[in-house]
Amino acid sequence: MMFRPQRGSVEDSMRDRVMLLSSIDALAKHLAVSRERIRVTPYWDYDARTGWPTTYLVTVDGFGVGFVNQEIR
Repeated sequence: MMFRPQRGSVEDSMRDRVMLLSSIDALAKHLAVSRERIRVTPYWDYDARTGWPTTYLVTVDGFGVGFVNQEIR
């Protein structure tokens, strides 16, 4: 899965994107937080700016920290 951090613009965010294993544990490790603090929720359908068919918002303790391009189970 691709993770892009929250930045001032989509361009900045996409420049800093990283490929992670598609798991909450991989995301937690990348964000350096416990998995219990993370929520991943549907955010957007196809986005031409990123080319992602779906986008999910990643929050830590209720604050948006970035986006992933697929659902995490």
